[in-house]
Amino acid sequence: MIEKSPNTTRLMDKLLLKKFISRENCSNDRRVVFVEITPIGLDVLAKIDVKFANSKITPKGLTDEEAETLSNLLDKIRLEYY
Repeated sequence: MIEKSPNTTRLMDKLLLKKFISRENCSNDRRVVFVEITPIGLDVLAKIDVKFANSKITPKGLTDEEAETLSNLLDKIRLEYY
């Protein structure tokens, strides 16, 4: 996943709502947030890995720049529907 910092909090909020991650604020430094993937999140990742391995999509040939462009285009498409 390629994301820029401004989107990080929004994405973490969505993952938290789905119980894919847990989040805890640091008691010593309010700027620090500890994030951990939950068992539910790990289960989802395992299922995605299986589906991806069985798909015909082969991202191995993408450069980092191409992967970022693809990610940005998919974000634009996703925003049209949500």
